[in-house]
Amino acid sequence: MTFYWLLFCFVVLWSGLIAVQELDVLGRAEVLRFGTRFVLVSVLSLFAGFFSGSGSVDYNNYVDMLNVAPPATAWEALTLKDPFFLLMGFSLRSHDGHLSLLVFLMAFLSLGIKFNIFSRVFGGAGYADIFSLAVIFLVGRFFLLHEFTQLRASLGIALISLSIVYAMENRPALVLATAALAAMTHLSTLALLPALLLVYRVDLRIKIYVAALVLVAASAVVALFEVERFSRLAPYLTGEYPVTINTLFSFYFVFKAAILTGLLLQWKSLTTALRQALLISAYGMFLTWLFLQNDVLSLRLGELTAVFDCLCFAYFFKHGLKLEPVYGYVAGLGIAVLFYFSSIHIVNPLSLGF
Repeated sequence: MTFYWLLFCFVVLWSGLIAVQELDVLGRAEVLRFGTRFVLVSVLSLFAGFFSGSGSVDYNNYVDMLNVAPPATAWEALTLKDPFFLLMGFSLRSHDGHLSLLVFLMAFLSLGIKFNIFSRVFGGAGYADIFSLAVIFLVGRFFLLHEFTQLRASLGIALISLSIVYAMENRPALVLATAALAAMTHLSTLALLPALLLVYRVDLRIKIYVAALVLVAASAVVALFEVERFSRLAPYLTGEYPVTINTLFSFYFVFKAAILTGLLLQWKSLTTALRQALLISAYGMFLTWLFLQNDVLSLRLGELTAVFDCLCFAYFFKHGLKLEPVYGYVAGLGIAVLFYFSSIHIVNPLSLGF
């Protein structure tokens, strides 16, 4: 597992440089900020693209999924399952079936979007001052799980998270566009539509009407269609998909509950952007609890709020604990190391062969 830890050490060193910039020791030059972030996204994406064939446990599943003839007509393309992902896959797969370029590009897009969210500023406040620590948590908890393994979920989560940010900014056209792309990348992202409604700045009555309409539509779909007719959805809904057993006593769930409780107690001091992140992260916990009897859905839907989880964690350790910045950073890094140690167990060992 040496290569995985070398990558994490690189991220930690990079994060330290960004943390110094956040303290204004080196200033906030736009070129320097963009350059350092571009380097990290590129390194992580190259790592995913280069090593995914041997390290990712899902890699062969994607090879098999794309080992079919591409759609011949526009209608066939639109009726594909996860059409945005599959069309990218058909375009980027190599002649011998390897998907290194596809993995690289999807990781680059996914991480780039998530980093963009971490950099966001809303009306003078936002997430930019917790950027470096948010990245540490993202890599520690989710990089090997998402960008390295669950490719569709990684990009889908990035897109639906960006859609939520656009909802915070009241930009309806971009909300719809990114939400549609997210759904066409991974269907599970539709579970975050209530979060979109939650943060969108419209009258409460309109939110209630829209929520009721969505609930009626979802109920009609469940009532009129048989799960067995959708071979792709059946394993998720029946719990047949092989995953570890999920409980409310897992380290991640208990840790997240403690962090969100701590932030809730500081509600009055939180910015609007952090309050919204807290609500969305709490919604992810609700999804975990709601589908607890189905390990597949409980785990998958609970992960959809990954971006906002990391923002809450970063804020808590940098500001919520009321510690000196360096102590908060070290404490957060210690938790991220535990997350990364756990996530390494879901991938295969790596070795270089020439």
